[in-house]
Amino acid sequence: MIKLNPFNILRKPQKLASESSNAPEYLSAPIFRTQSNLKLLNPLPVKLKTDTATVQVGNAMDSYSQFATYVNKKKYTEMGRHTFDIENNILDGIEMDTWDKFQGNGIGEIMRLVSVIETAENNLKGISAISLSRAVPFHFKYFFRPDFSNSINSAAISQQGNIEKILTQIANNEHSESCTKEKAQILHKFMQNSGLNPEFVQKFDEFLTGYIKENLHRWDKTGFFPENKLTVPMSLKSETIRQNAGFFNELFKKHGIDYTI
Repeated sequence: MIKLNPFNILRKPQKLASESSNAPEYLSAPIFRTQSNLKLLNPLPVKLKTDTATVQVGNAMDSYSQFATYVNKKKYTEMGRHTFDIENNILDGIEMDTWDKFQGNGIGEIMRLVSVIETAENNLKGISAISLSRAVPFHFKYFFRPDFSNSINSAAISQQGNIEKILTQIANNEHSESCTKEKAQILHKFMQNSGLNPEFVQKFDEFLTGYIKENLHRWDKTGFFPENKLTVPMSLKSETIRQNAGFFNELFKKHGIDYTI
């Protein structure tokens, strides 16, 4: 059970100019406090698929994270949590979990939107995450892309050992397209001859981005296994957020948040 910090969660709601059955009647504007020279989100009411909740950023309750986004239901029942650090001007996501009985209610999307807000408010370079294979489609939906080349993902170097495993799985997967298998084999051979040099890793990121995009609709057959162990470093750069501002602004409105990129 998580107690909310004693911040005032009352808002002056902004009524929508045009309403639809899928949009909340009112939008609530985020309010921030300053902590460690960072702007952190105070408790904010949000709309879920079938419920309402409050989301806020506070101190993490573990020893390996700085901060956490908490999504809480009435009576302070925690529905989900996203722990993260902010270092080197990057929001480094650590763990994102929605508790089982609250799955499918848009809580993961709320936590992702909060990370986008924190990135914008603190003028960060972007967001990084180490994704389990099964979570790759979720992150990809919000414009995260593979980042083994460490463009902003500081943990990417430690993950490069997974490149060979991924290429081997793609090349041997019966559901992979023949041309994709061939590309995977060529990259694998190139890696064996040249090692994990920056040029190769960048080419691999581009190849993997295309592979994910083509296979999102059948990820249960084309994802990487074991899905709870094999990981992919992914990043969302701030310029990508700005380029897709319309997408994120619609999601803010959907969840009753008065915020625009």
